[in-house]
Amino acid sequence: MHATSPAKLYLISTFFFNSIICFSLPAYAVGDNTGSTGSILITRHANAAAKAFAAHDYNKAKEEYRIAIGMSPETLEFYYGLYDVCVHTSEWDQVVFALEKIFEIDPSKKPPLLAQYGEALYHLGHYDDAVPVLKQALKDADLPTQKISLVVPPPIPEAPPEEETTTPSGPSGAASSTPDTSVVGPSGNLASTGPVPEHKTFLAKDSTQFKLSFLNASHSECIVIAEYIDYQRNPDIQFFHPPIANYHITKILKGPPLNKELPIRYEFYDRTNNVAPPGWKFGKDKMPEKGSEWIIFIRNAIPRDGAFDTYEGSYGRQPANEDNLNQIYALLENSANR
Repeated sequence: MHATSPAKLYLISTFFFNSIICFSLPAYAVGDNTGSTGSILITRHANAAAKAFAAHDYNKAKEEYRIAIGMSPETLEFYYGLYDVCVHTSEWDQVVFALEKIFEIDPSKKPPLLAQYGEALYHLGHYDDAVPVLKQALKDADLPTQKISLVVPPPIPEAPPEEETTTPSGPSGAASSTPDTSVVGPSGNLASTGPVPEHKTFLAKDSTQFKLSFLNASHSECIVIAEYIDYQRNPDIQFFHPPIANYHITKILKGPPLNKELPIRYEFYDRTNNVAPPGWKFGKDKMPEKGSEWIIFIRNAIPRDGAFDTYEGSYGRQPANEDNLNQIYALLENSANR
């Protein structure tokens, strides 16, 4: 018996499986019973993604889904949407990421989605991984499993605004609103000055300095350990027009499977002080040592003009020394950031 080539197996399995999926779509609709996210902000990003997708603005839809995922990483429907968007743009690494997150959150979704997973692996050129997945998908095709439509979910009804809580104030007992004053201090501890805000990053609303902590940086969508390679020469490098620095990812601590070659926008300030030093001039001394290792915090894993932005500018690049790595591993281990 002759072995089936990966390409032939892929064509047979996807044709057969997709015909079943198309026939069975009414059995399951992703948008059904989606309900509310419990957050007006998250719902707005999800709805913005759905509207952008309908307008064929796939980059905008992907960006909005990535933001929604960062704020609510356990919501399956957001990964369904990211899957559908990235299939349209043929970004197969993102398709694999979305499917693997779906399997991680709900393992029961894996059997009916094996064909899609195998297809994505095939398009990535991971034939050794794709072949057994596609073979298993063919075996499972006749099983009475629930069929899943991985389509962009419809807009979610937005939750009504929360009522203001009031407390007596002053001798007259008149009611006054209670502001949300919770902030994270520079040490990374939550200050007990009021109720905990819903936003997961717990960032101060009126001061940027409190953002500069590993606790807040760890909520970035992507965290990697990367080696500095070099920077892209440009005769017009200025304090507010930074160069693109090239890094090579050696380990992904959190986030999607980015390309190993990582271009980042090498900002020279941490956004708490955006005033250029007097007489500042760019030179090689402003760049790190070649071959040095860094922890890179990427707020949103979507490049802007061909490069990624780091968390709060220069703060998003931290030396990959033992103390810093221990802090990051502890934060990731003791939270739901992974």
